[in-house]
Amino acid sequence: MRKQDIRDTVPSQTSEIDAQDGKAGNPSARDQCRLGNLYAESAVYEYAIDAYKRAISLDPQYATAHHNLGAVYYKMGLFDEAQEEINTAIRIRPEVAKFHYTLGLILKDDKKLPECIESFSKAIEIDPNYIEAYSRRGLAYFYIGELEKASLDYKRVVEIDPLFRDALHNLGIIYISLKRWDDAQSVFQKQLEINPNDTDALYYIALIDAEGRNQYLSAIEKLQKFLTIDSYHLNARFHLALIYARNRYKEANYREEAINHLITLIKTYEEFPDFEDIHSVYFLLGSLYDDNPSEIDLAIEAYQRGLEIADWSAEAHNNLGVLYSQKGLIDSAIYEFREAIKLDPDYASPYYNLAKLYFYQRNEEIVKDFQLWIDEVSDNSAKIFFNLSLALMDIGRAEACESVYSKAHRIKNLIGVAGSKLRRIARIVDAETSKNIMEVLTDQEKCYDEMVDLLGTLKHESLVLDMVDVSSILQSVISQIGFKYSDNGQMCLGNVICSLEIADNLPKVKGDARKLK
Repeated sequence: MRKQDIRDTVPSQTSEIDAQDGKAGNPSARDQCRLGNLYAESAVYEYAIDAYKRAISLDPQYATAHHNLGAVYYKMGLFDEAQEEINTAIRIRPEVAKFHYTLGLILKDDKKLPECIESFSKAIEIDPNYIEAYSRRGLAYFYIGELEKASLDYKRVVEIDPLFRDALHNLGIIYISLKRWDDAQSVFQKQLEINPNDTDALYYIALIDAEGRNQYLSAIEKLQKFLTIDSYHLNARFHLALIYARNRYKEANYREEAINHLITLIKTYEEFPDFEDIHSVYFLLGSLYDDNPSEIDLAIEAYQRGLEIADWSAEAHNNLGVLYSQKGLIDSAIYEFREAIKLDPDYASPYYNLAKLYFYQRNEEIVKDFQLWIDEVSDNSAKIFFNLSLALMDIGRAEACESVYSKAHRIKNLIGVAGSKLRRIARIVDAETSKNIMEVLTDQEKCYDEMVDLLGTLKHESLVLDMVDVSSILQSVISQIGFKYSDNGQMCLGNVICSLEIADNLPKVKGDARKLK
C-alpha cells in the first residue's frame, strides 16, 4: 500500500508534547516554566522561549524546562535547537519516557527514521504501555519497509486501546501490504463494528476481494454499492475502473464501464481536487482508448494530460511515443522515446521503439542524435549508447533475417518445382530411369524439408501489439507453473507458497503478451 494510506495520528485523549511543570530545585524557575507553558499553549512561542530560558538560567538542571523549550523549537521547525534541548533533558533525567518520545518525534520529522525508532524504543522500554510511542514507532517501521515490526506495534496499540480507530486502520493497511488478507479483513470488520458507516473500511474490504482473492465480481458489486453511499470517494471509483479495465477482455461492456468511471472521476476531481494519483487516471484512460484505433486521438490527449501532471513516468512517455508513431508523427514519437530513456535508462521498450524509427525512418540522423545524448545526459550516455546499440543490432538482425528468409523461401519454391518436374518425368521414362529419378527425388524431399525447417527458424514473427497488463501476465505464468490460490488467498504448489508483490496502479505497457510468457 502507499504511504499516504497510513494515518499519522495518536489517541484523541492524549497530547503529543504537552508542556509540564516537572521537578525544579528553584521555585522561581518553576514559575517561569509555568509562564512558558501558558505562552506555548497560546502559540506565543517567542515569549515562551524567553520564559523557559529564564527558568533554565535559574536552575540549569531543570530537565522539564529544557524539554519544554525543545518542544517549542520543534513546533517552530528548528530541529537542531530542539534536539539539543531534548538531549540535555535526557542527560539530566534519562528515566523520563516523555523526553525520549519527544526526541523521537523530532527525529521522525527530520527524516531520521532509524534514530527516531531508537528513541521510541527507549520510551517503550521505560513505559511498556506508552501507546503513542508504539503508534509512532509502528509508523516509522512502515516507512522503512519493516512491515512485520510495524504490524506488531499497531497490534499492541489496539490491545491497549481497542477503540483507537486510526490504529485499527493502519493495522489493516499493513496487513494488506503483507498480503495477510484474512487478518486485514478481520481488522476492517472490527472497524465496521465500531462504526458501521466507516466508508474507508468498506472500501478496503472490497479491495481485499479484488487484490487478495482475485474475486473481481464480488469486488465490483461491493464497490458499486459503496459508491451509492459515497459517490465522492475517488479511490473507490478509481479501483472500480481499474477492475473493469483489467477484466475488459472477459466482458464486452467492461471497457466502456471503466472509461465512464474514469471520466466521472476526472469531473469530480475538477470540482474537488482531492486525489493524489490523478495522473494514473489519465494514463489508464489513455490505455483504454488505445484499445480502439478510432480513438487514438483521445488516447494521445489522455496521456498528454497525465504527463502534464506526472512528467516523470517513463512508461507513459513510451506509450505516448508508440501512439505518435502510429499517427506518423515521427518527431513527436522520437521526443517521447528519448524522454522515457532519460527518465529510466534501464527501461528496454523505448530503446527498441526508438531504434525502429532510426533504422527505418531516420537512419541519417543517428550520429547527430547520439551527440545530443552526450550533451543532455552525460552521466548515463555510455549506458544509453550501449542499450540503444543493442536495440539497433536487434532491429538490423531482424531485417537481415527477413532478407535471408525471402531468398531462402524462393530457393525452397524452386526445389519444390524441380521435384514436381522430376515426378512427371519419372512417370514417362523406362523403369530403370524412373528408379534412378525416384532416388534423386528422395534426396530432393529431404532438401525441401530442411529448407522448411530453416525457414521456420529464420521467420521473424511480427509482434501483435496491445496494452499489456503486467500483473495479469505474471499471474498467468505462475498459474501455468502449477500454483493455485488456496482458500486463504495464498498461491500454493504442494508445500511451496508463492508470494507475488506487484505495485498498485501499474500503467499498461505496449507489447506482445505472447513474448512475455
